[in-house]
Amino acid sequence: MMVVRPPMLALLAVAMAYVGACSSESSNGPAASGTGGSSGAFGGATGGSSGGTGGASRGSGVAASGGGGASGGSSGGAIGSGGKSGTGGATVGTGGARVGTGGATSGASGSTSGATGGAVGSGGRSGTGGTNVGTGGTTAASGGTAGKSGTGGAGGAASGTGGSGAGGSTGTSGTCTAGSTKIGNTCQSGWGSIMGKYILNNNWWGTSGATGEQCLWGTCLDGDVVGWVTNWNWSGGTSSVLTYTSVVFGWQYGFQVSNTGLPIQVSTSKAINCGWDFALTQTSGAFNVAYDIWLHTSANPPSTGGQSDEIMIWLNKAGNPAPAGSTYASNISIAGATWNLSEGNVGWPVHSYLRTSNTSSAVMNVMAFMNDLVTRGRIPNTRYVTGVQAGIEVRSGGGTLTTNGFYCRIE
Repeated sequence: MMVVRPPMLALLAVAMAYVGACSSESSNGPAASGTGGSSGAFGGATGGSSGGTGGASRGSGVAASGGGGASGGSSGGAIGSGGKSGTGGATVGTGGARVGTGGATSGASGSTSGATGGAVGSGGRSGTGGTNVGTGGTTAASGGTAGKSGTGGAGGAASGTGGSGAGGSTGTSGTCTAGSTKIGNTCQSGWGSIMGKYILNNNWWGTSGATGEQCLWGTCLDGDVVGWVTNWNWSGGTSSVLTYTSVVFGWQYGFQVSNTGLPIQVSTSKAINCGWDFALTQTSGAFNVAYDIWLHTSANPPSTGGQSDEIMIWLNKAGNPAPAGSTYASNISIAGATWNLSEGNVGWPVHSYLRTSNTSSAVMNVMAFMNDLVTRGRIPNTRYVTGVQAGIEVRSGGGTLTTNGFYCRIE
């Protein structure tokens, strides 16, 4: 939970440093399905010379698979030469797995053809969803892997669908390579630097009576993947939360980053896919690493206030920090993890999802949490998501949070 207040410092000048190369996902979802078809036809022809009429049928079956890919087509040809592929050969083009019924030799080759065909079929489908999958750093690779889980399933097309879906929602988070220059380094409360479509915010909103300091700087920006670091050392204070140093995507009290695609209404079918990979070192005291998401009743929120709801998503915690309010529901399954939901009020409702086990890397559609709140009757779907922040609530002690890569995308 973060109590917002106007920034204490004017927005610092933009200090950009593009260093290193991002390991973001490739958008090269292979459009090689067509080529795969050609290879299939060639494999079929080869099979024809050995397997007679059955081989010829196999050739046309593989060509028809389209998404079978280069390896699928080649293996198809080899199976055709197995002899007992005749009628079963046609089935290989669409299914792959049924080659095993063609006898011992066909069975061995069919296994290879099915697995290879499934993987390449997945890639071919990824070519269709390349925009969504490819934009997520290494998500495309994850998408391909998910597609392969449909090995020998209902053919390359079905595997491709699986690959596209998994790639879009469960890919790995993108990272960028940190350089030696500290971008927008500040050890004072207030705004840091604008980095692409994000802004760094060193928000010391609860440090009254506390002693110490917290610094913040950017490390890299590659496309829409940003890296940053904060370190802190605090003692004393009267507030349960001393600081919330974060990266801001969209609205935050006193400022709004443009060109993000926000706000969007909760009822929309669009996703807000965010990836975050981070490391915690030399930590002591109490803290929680969390998303802080703001909702408004209007698509044109005021710059200072007007928030209707606050949603926090805790990924990591230490020192027994407590969320606002009390436990409302337990063991909720969202985004491949289990969460407990707390409900509180600090002048506006605060809905806090606490992960039941710590993580330091997560990719998720944060809209899934809004939808869960709608289902539970906690918010109406007419609310607008206006801002997404990712940072650390420090309550005591010291340590360092290094963000290797963070991104949010409206898709």
